[in-house]
Amino acid sequence: MSNTAAAGAATLRVQCAGRTAKAAFTVLAGTAAQGGLGGARTPNTAEIAAGTALTGMAICAGAVLLTRRHSRSRI
Repeated sequence: MSNTAAAGAATLRVQCAGRTAKAAFTVLAGTAAQGGLGGARTPNTAEIAAGTALTGMAICAGAVLLTRRHSRSRI
């Protein structure tokens, strides 16, 4: 679908091997969603803090597991 499509009713038609299928849908007025990092909105401070905390906990857990694995291999 083009990002310049006009709002309103539209029909999608597909033809393959002599058969045709169609579906009706509605194009809504508005702006397109922002793709990429963050999606259509920016994260707030609480979401950034939660993500940072979870990442830190994952790093610490990985370090603990690697340390335990290393100490077992020395025995």
